[in-house]
Amino acid sequence: MASVQAKHTEGDKFEITCEAKGKPNPVVTWYKDGKVFTGSRLSTSPITPGEYDYNITFTGIDVRDAGIYMCNVSNAYGWLTYSYPISVEENVRSEPQIFFIWQQDKPLYVGENVVIFCRVLTKDPDTKYRWYYSSGKIADKETLGVLIDPRRYEQPPYRSNPTTFINVMFKLKLENLTIKQSGLYGCEAENAIGFGSRQTSLTVTYRPVIPITTGTFTELDTTEPEVSGQGSAKPGNKESWTSRVQYPWVLIGMSVAVVIALMVSAWYCWKIKKARVSSRSRRPDIDSLHPRYEVKNEYVVIPDFN
Repeated sequence: MASVQAKHTEGDKFEITCEAKGKPNPVVTWYKDGKVFTGSRLSTSPITPGEYDYNITFTGIDVRDAGIYMCNVSNAYGWLTYSYPISVEENVRSEPQIFFIWQQDKPLYVGENVVIFCRVLTKDPDTKYRWYYSSGKIADKETLGVLIDPRRYEQPPYRSNPTTFINVMFKLKLENLTIKQSGLYGCEAENAIGFGSRQTSLTVTYRPVIPITTGTFTELDTTEPEVSGQGSAKPGNKESWTSRVQYPWVLIGMSVAVVIALMVSAWYCWKIKKARVSSRSRRPDIDSLHPRYEVKNEYVVIPDFN
């Protein structure tokens, strides 16, 4: 029985043979995954008997053809079986897709480290990954920039026999950042069909420095003054009396009350003064019209009311 390659790629052409010899001539029956197999409409030619063997010829194997093929050889004196496990790797039909790339969301300072990355969807285990750098500020899909040394980034692990898309994280580690490393970084993934790429920007700045004076200075004291036995405040504290008021609204209310009291007092004073003036200008009453006699130096003086 000739050996048969177990692993194939979608579209491969080959055949498997079941040799049968005996007297009387044996009968060969093919099975696929336990069921009688007479051929595939799209990927195999019809099974035809030979003189002493039967063949299955694949004209372009499909992923649906993967399975365990078994031929059963039998005649009146007994039977034999042979098994052929066949696996089919799906052929790559699309270029890799970069669906996400790292974005800077906080300041990066000189001397720090950062890891930027992109995420790629691909079926092809032979996909190639690259990082590019450009000092420009405007993204350009046509020209990603200068290729970064591949030793600076880690290639994703190789995966054989893919059947579905895989999500690959492709990283680039930047250590001890400098201002010159600011710019655009492009991620690229490529296979035999095509490539995909995306860019992101990175900005490196100097860490802010708080100025420190070297001369002498007087620090403002905002603490409460310490009261000594003689009632003196802490020297140098020129805090105003209003800053020590704990409840300013109470102070405002008291001021308003004092103003209202002064206004009421002034109104009462005005009323009293007005009453006095009116009493002076009043005409004399009847009793004042009666003649009064006054004796001065023995003379009688009669008031004249005419």
